[in-house]
Amino acid sequence: SGINAEYGDGRAVLRSSIREFLCSEAMFHLGVPTTRAGTLVTSDTPVERDPNYDGHVIEEKGTVVLRIAPSFIRFGSFQICNAADDRTERPGPSYFQPQVLPILLDYTIKTLFPHIFNSAEITNNEDRYAAFFKEVVERTAVMVSLWQAYGFVHGVMNTDNMSILGLTIDYGPFGFLSEFSFDYTPNTSDKEGRYSYKNQPDMCYWNLEKLAEGISKQLPLARSKEILTQFWTVFNHHYNPKMRAKLGLMDEQEEDVDLIRSLLETMDKTGTDFNNTFRNLKLFTLRSSDSEPVRDEDFLDFILTQTCSAQALIERMEKPKVPLRQLYMLLSIAKQSPQLFMSLTGSDPSFIFEEIERLEVVREQTKHITPEKKLDSDRKEWTEWAAKYRRRLDGMVKNLASVDLGELRERRRVSMDSHNPKFILRNYMAQVAIEKAEKGDFSEVNRLLDLLREPFSEGIQYEEFGYDKRPPEHISCPSLSCSS
Repeated sequence: SGINAEYGDGRAVLRSSIREFLCSEAMFHLGVPTTRAGTLVTSDTPVERDPNYDGHVIEEKGTVVLRIAPSFIRFGSFQICNAADDRTERPGPSYFQPQVLPILLDYTIKTLFPHIFNSAEITNNEDRYAAFFKEVVERTAVMVSLWQAYGFVHGVMNTDNMSILGLTIDYGPFGFLSEFSFDYTPNTSDKEGRYSYKNQPDMCYWNLEKLAEGISKQLPLARSKEILTQFWTVFNHHYNPKMRAKLGLMDEQEEDVDLIRSLLETMDKTGTDFNNTFRNLKLFTLRSSDSEPVRDEDFLDFILTQTCSAQALIERMEKPKVPLRQLYMLLSIAKQSPQLFMSLTGSDPSFIFEEIERLEVVREQTKHITPEKKLDSDRKEWTEWAAKYRRRLDGMVKNLASVDLGELRERRRVSMDSHNPKFILRNYMAQVAIEKAEKGDFSEVNRLLDLLREPFSEGIQYEEFGYDKRPPEHISCPSLSCSS
């Protein structure tokens, strides 16, 4: 077990603790590897926090979450003997005690990977460390494949937030996708989108590289890099079948990767709700022949209620990667003294000029966006994708002609309903529960917990709360800080 501590003073608050408690349980019941939340204990002890990093400090209730996991050893644990890096110029805390690292490594393998430690086929330390690293690579690839499939964005993927067991750990500024965007990140401080949805697999790979560097004296980099090449193979081995199941595809075809990619691209262009899109793909029915009439327009009518408005699209396109005030301040410094800019930011000023240019182009484009044009464009995009999907479904029925069509329909329905949750923990839902809990009413926390324990169920009736609906646009994907 572990205790949640953050903000540098060893204290957590009710707000962040409720979010972790609910999300870790939600992820577990979705089938995503995760730490668990055993208990949540709050008090009247005041804790000062600046939730949005905007200078507005508030008092909140100190709270403890009991985290449960086989271990809380992280990738960063193996960086304790690292030499000083170029950015911080600080070495690891045990830099002058290099003997600590093999002790930690052997302890980790013996305690958490006993099948490797006790294997009769492994006769030397290097092979043992290689087997350990290989399993960490595989577990991490499986974990992030499920993040991508369920639209979960972690928010802060540094080496200290990566579990050696491939568990989702350290729930801070996380978020489930609502309005889909490849670039979505819920973390207010992640201005460059380092930990965005699309970058999560790459960040896992990067973290594994850092782990490899940390243990390079025990496992040569040449060998760990060779093992690391398997990451994408393992990721695709789990991600593609999962996405195929979410689309209700009961056979495997080469074109499926392109179909999945084009679906996500369509969702990105139109700003469509991620979860509700997948849950309602079952509106496409299977037919016995190409001439049999179908009502694919039912899906099209539905999906157009799940896309973002013209105004939301404009705001998303015009959103600067750096706050405007800061952007123009940096622009002024870059023009007057590039050397000063470099010393302040540690980067070349070219990205500032590129961002200014990008915003000018985008603002010209958004002048022509109207609600009517947005709707017409969305209909066109979705009609084109629906035609691809219909061709794929018709081909599947032909490929599986030996299976009774009624049986195939039922198998597809059951499969889709068990891979596409009806309920996810949207951030606004957690916020409603938090606001009530801060007044002493934990009924919403308990209601959400019941809901998230059965995310795929049609049997839970909370329609009056709209938990399975697309959220109001102004709160669809709020940004959060690390103290959230």
